[in-house]
Amino acid sequence: MDFLYQLPHDFLSVSGPEIEKHIIDFKETELPEYEGYYACILDNVLSANECANLIRAAKAQANGEWQQAMINVGSGSQEIDTETRSCGRIIWDNRELLSKIWARCQNLVPEILELKDKPGITGSGWLKKSWTYRLTRLNERMRFLRYFDGNYFRPHFDGSYTTEENEETSFITIHLYLNESDEDSQLEGGATTFHALDWTGRHLDVIPKVGRVLLFQQKGLLHSGADVTRGIKYTMRTDVIFENTSRGLITLASNDPITEPIINPNYYSILADKEMLRSGVRRVAQMMETPAGREIIEGETSPKGMPVLTSSASDEEIDTRVRAYSEVWHHSGGTAAMGKDVLSSVVDGEFRVHGTECLRVVDASVLPAPISATPQATVYAMAEVAAELIALSVS
Repeated sequence: MDFLYQLPHDFLSVSGPEIEKHIIDFKETELPEYEGYYACILDNVLSANECANLIRAAKAQANGEWQQAMINVGSGSQEIDTETRSCGRIIWDNRELLSKIWARCQNLVPEILELKDKPGITGSGWLKKSWTYRLTRLNERMRFLRYFDGNYFRPHFDGSYTTEENEETSFITIHLYLNESDEDSQLEGGATTFHALDWTGRHLDVIPKVGRVLLFQQKGLLHSGADVTRGIKYTMRTDVIFENTSRGLITLASNDPITEPIINPNYYSILADKEMLRSGVRRVAQMMETPAGREIIEGETSPKGMPVLTSSASDEEIDTRVRAYSEVWHHSGGTAAMGKDVLSSVVDGEFRVHGTECLRVVDASVLPAPISATPQATVYAMAEVAAELIALSVS
């Protein structure tokens, strides 16, 4: 029974078919007004058998029950509107599975691994234009969609998804087509259609093809799920997630384990970091300039050749000082970050190094993000938990 089906443990662990890539050049289509907008097709990301197994697994997650898909109406709310969207949906959260799917795609799309000076994708606000966004993962929420004869999703724009901590956001949608027109599905229609903004009927169709991935920017691309006129269409949709805070890198200098690694903290590399420190420096200067501050502080003795920093100091003056004199003050961590995604973390939730056996890391290096406190108590607590987990694993 499909309701009891589980994906095999080695699902997607072997190399898939040879993938073919095609970037859509809108200026060469009926939609030249979208010139410079991002859309890309990757064919053969999954095999037909892998897609069929994925559909079976999704059905098993929901005991075979497909709910009516809803639409977003703002403020995190959704509602059913069958005039706009008519299809079935299963929601399945599985970050590990998505990391395996993305592992087959990521090396083929270097153009979106980092978004810099891409206001057409990230937004044209004065601040966003200068930020560098780095692709981190796929949204763990998979939406499996089933379209019967007569089902559709009327023209719309995709909204971006932002995590609760406001640290990550999406700019790109990813569709994985799980079937195509064949003797089993007898599918007709169901294309993902990009539409002209002037509603003149000009359009571009991306036809469902088993194992095909369609990536396209969420900002400004009017599109629809065309009517299915016969058969059944299956697809899976989620978001490509980016972070807008700088991230360092540690890598090997050689294959000699004694050689020190190459460490690039990547401090102060994007505007988000700069804005936070500029604000902090100006706030301290404001405190020094108050009557109470002047009673105990005469002023700043600036480094040779640099101006005194006041609350009215320019961005350039603050940036120059921060780059020249800022330093880490103890408690570095995060070099072996904990997480579910094997592509962006080193250990799992039980401190086990991904892809190994009998190897754990238990110290401040597993902290996935800095904490606003001295880490001693946190490390003690982690050690207690790890000790219990290790004891249970050998008992």
